[in-house]
Amino acid sequence: MVSPTPAGGRRGSPVLFLVVYGLTDVPQPVHALAYRTNGVPNGVDVHSFSRTDHEQYLTESFEEGHAWDSLLARDVELAQSVGAPRPSRR
Repeated sequence: MVSPTPAGGRRGSPVLFLVVYGLTDVPQPVHALAYRTNGVPNGVDVHSFSRTDHEQYLTESFEEGHAWDSLLARDVELAQSVGAPRPSRR
């Protein structure tokens, strides 16, 4: 039996890409006891962006494409609450 190969013929480690919207008032570094954590695992990068300073980046990177379209289809109110304000279409 031949095992499936991803498009492009490459194999490797899986990648998890996660975007979390919300207020970030967690201090850096994260307090281990207060948040019951040993910190960010090796190999994981954490970035924080504000809508004020990174509007274009957030909109172009996270608010278009398949994942965003799926959110809009499933929960338009949630998408509107976390996404950048859009001009109304008439």
